[in-house]
Amino acid sequence: TLDQLLREAGFRTGLFTSPHLIDFAERICVSGEKILHEDVERLGEEILTELELHPEIEDTMFDDALVMALLYFKEQACDYVILETGLGGRLDSTSGLSQAPVLTMITRIGLDHTAILGNSLDQIAREKAGILHAGIPLVLAENEKEAELAIREVATELGSPIIDSPSLLRKVETYLTRYPSSLSGDYQKENLRSALLAFLYLVQETDFPGKEVENMIRKGLSRVSWPGRMQILSEDPFLLIDGAHNPQGIQALHDSLLHLYGKGPY
Repeated sequence: TLDQLLREAGFRTGLFTSPHLIDFAERICVSGEKILHEDVERLGEEILTELELHPEIEDTMFDDALVMALLYFKEQACDYVILETGLGGRLDSTSGLSQAPVLTMITRIGLDHTAILGNSLDQIAREKAGILHAGIPLVLAENEKEAELAIREVATELGSPIIDSPSLLRKVETYLTRYPSSLSGDYQKENLRSALLAFLYLVQETDFPGKEVENMIRKGLSRVSWPGRMQILSEDPFLLIDGAHNPQGIQALHDSLLHLYGKGPY
């Protein structure tokens, strides 16, 4: 969503996501266009050649894809780059970048990757908060109290301001009410709220007139799509797909189905 909004504002964007649904190229997009397969092969060969020269490096497929994305985004002269984390937090590959981001975002946290991140929301939240950089603003989605308190504590220690000014929050709710998105599901509405808050923060220092920003948001929210997330493939017979793959995701899917379609079973 943030990628779509920034594109509506005229920025050239790089978007790195994982995992892909069908094609690896989905992971690396510039202004909505997937990386070409020949560029995947070219950059992949460069990375593999470099790794052969440094056998001490212990890389993963996610690491290699991230490096490929960063090289490609640099070639494409992107104005903004949006990097979705893998594991998330302190141990994530994105935490090792030399350049600090203009802002970070933490969505709702659940009990996931417990073997690595910890067995409680407090432990996991503190690990996730490892993505924060000193002094860099944070967009924090609504979370369980235990998780939110842990993240806010880390943010305070680092001097990372949380973007939650009443004026921006009011604007977010106004736009979400005025311009419904095509995305379904309660959890996607939570993510829309965070993306819109981040967008308003990023453009507030620019020269865009208010009406122009509102038009960008109207177009962006109507055009955003996320295949594999509460995606309706057919109305008759009804067929909906969702990539929920952990307890938190399954619960979010269940709650959204209950809210949209009534009692299951689901």
